[in-house]
Amino acid sequence: MTIVQFPLWHQEAIHRADGYSMDYHFICIRFFWVVHAPIFVRFFASDRRHMKDSLGNWTAKPPAYGPIVAEDETVHNLNEYMEIIAADVVSNVGSDSIIAVRSHKLGIVVNETQLEEFFSLDDL
Repeated sequence: MTIVQFPLWHQEAIHRADGYSMDYHFICIRFFWVVHAPIFVRFFASDRRHMKDSLGNWTAKPPAYGPIVAEDETVHNLNEYMEIIAADVVSNVGSDSIIAVRSHKLGIVVNETQLEEFFSLDDL
C-alpha cells in the first residue's frame, strides 16, 4: 500500500501508485497567434472584465486610461485572442499565411516551428 501526503501533483501520484510501470510523460506544444498590428489595433477590445473576480471586485488596479473599444464598437473580445486549439493551427506556412495575417481579425495560429518559418518568409 502506498501512502502519500497531499496536495500531490498528478504525475507524482501516478508514479507512486503500486504496480504502475508505464512511462508517463506530458507533451506540451506551444501555439502562437500571429496578428497584423494595424488590424489588432482596430479590432482588439477589452472592458477589463478579466481583471475582476467573480464578485466584480478588481483583482488589480485598472490602468488610468479607459477600456479599449474596437472600431466596430465591440467592448470585449480578449477571450478570442486567448483561446487557441490545435485545430486552429495552419497546415503550412506560405504566402497564403501572409495574406491571412494581413486580412483576418485574428490573424493565424502557428506552432513553434511554424512561427520561425513565418518570420523567415521573403514576402513579409
